[in-house]
Amino acid sequence: MIQIKGPRDFAAGCTFILIALFYLWFGRNLSIGSSSFMEAGYFPRLAAVALALFGAIIAVRAVAIDGPGLEPWAWRPLLILTGCVVLFGLIITRAGLVLTTVLVVVAMSFAGGRLSWTRLAGFVAALVVFMVGLFHFGLGLAIPVWPQ
Repeated sequence: MIQIKGPRDFAAGCTFILIALFYLWFGRNLSIGSSSFMEAGYFPRLAAVALALFGAIIAVRAVAIDGPGLEPWAWRPLLILTGCVVLFGLIITRAGLVLTTVLVVVAMSFAGGRLSWTRLAGFVAALVVFMVGLFHFGLGLAIPVWPQ
């Protein structure tokens, strides 16, 4: 019988393996190509295999090395952050980069501890400037900056 000495590391390793299997399954129909001519499935498959190997190493180490136990999950932050990612994807093309960033950051602030409105406003302003600078001016992506 195998005894797990590091439950948190074992759970993390298994989670990495499951995520890698998820990406391998959904990317199974993408053509891979070769190292000299990479196609759409080359990097996702490479990254998924690397993640699975990394997860296996972590899970095996958890059997040999003592580690911390599992703690209860913080469901509220997990659900809020997941919802914010979905919200971003749903409204970015219609609401624009500025409004979407403001909405998502304010919504994400409810996932953590207390944050004063002045600090939140400063963080929102800094992140809006960064996002517009990076995605609109720096990378030139066709994301609308303002609502259309």
